[in-house]
Amino acid sequence: MSDSVENKVVIREYNEDRDIKVVGKLERKCEIGTNKKVSIFTNMIGDPLSRIRFYPVHVMLVAELRENGELVGVVKGCIKCVGTRFGASYVRLGCILGLRVSPRHRRMGIGFELVKSVEEWLIGNGAHYTFLATEKNNVASTNLFTSKCNYMNFTSLVIFVQPASLPVRGLSQDIKIEKLQADQAIYLYNNKFRSKDMFPTDVDAILKEKLSIGTWVSYFKEEEWISLHNNEDIVTKTPSSWAMFSIWNSCDAYKLHIRKV
Repeated sequence: MSDSVENKVVIREYNEDRDIKVVGKLERKCEIGTNKKVSIFTNMIGDPLSRIRFYPVHVMLVAELRENGELVGVVKGCIKCVGTRFGASYVRLGCILGLRVSPRHRRMGIGFELVKSVEEWLIGNGAHYTFLATEKNNVASTNLFTSKCNYMNFTSLVIFVQPASLPVRGLSQDIKIEKLQADQAIYLYNNKFRSKDMFPTDVDAILKEKLSIGTWVSYFKEEEWISLHNNEDIVTKTPSSWAMFSIWNSCDAYKLHIRKV
């Protein structure tokens, strides 16, 4: 740490008994907003570790002011094994998420120290790489990770949102939608993932977890997907155009509040 930050802040592991309420308040102070009219807040339903608890190797670090013990920052880290198309059987990937610094204590280097501390923890626990996701228009976060921490842009993720209360549009009569068995979904996902630079190796655990609602495929009726209903290889006889999606019951893990200011 730089002397100025080191003299003011200590980084330590999260203590559930003493920190749970304070971390909850800090999360609410750091609501994410892409503009002044809309903000997104992740409600952890009383469990700040909910996003990482199911990973065998995980940690939460907090930043605390030395002078009065005020908790002013938090970051989470976990390790997952992922596959690659580059020959290695798997890679231990360190994930950094939930970086938060109290609005009153930003631009002091606290976020940087939290990142370096969680990186050290991840590497010490066998991570080959570390990665994170941030919003494209979050300039402060992008500058922190690319300019100060030497991260590079690996890929882009697009998240689509639609209110569930909107009227359901009529489906085309030419489209058929079918629910897959868990083993069929696992087989299809693993087959498609093989060509990706990096992909999860625990799809079976994800789709068989109790919060997994199911996986569906859609395709044109005129190209009947016969192999879905027999013992044939469903991959070698796919329609010319098809899509699949899975639904996860995230409501029992955390809630997203979209607020208009």
